[in-house]
Amino acid sequence: MRSCPFHPLAAKTPDLVCGMNHAFLTGYLDGLRISGVQAVLAPEPGECCVRLSPSGTEPGDRTGEGR
Repeated sequence: MRSCPFHPLAAKTPDLVCGMNHAFLTGYLDGLRISGVQAVLAPEPGECCVRLSPSGTEPGDRTGEGR
C-alpha cells in the first residue's frame, strides 16, 4: 500500500497500529487461502508499514512487488 490507512493512529503508536495491521493482513491472506503472497513489516516514511510481497522475499526486496 502506498499510504497508511491508519496514519493518524500510527503516528501516535506505530508499534501497536502497524502490528495490528500486519496481523490483520496476515489473517486476511490466510483466511482466503492465498498462497505465494505474504504480509511483511517494512516501514518507510510516508507509506504503510505493511507490504504485500511474494512469499520468501525479504522486506527490503522490492522486486516483484505489486503496486
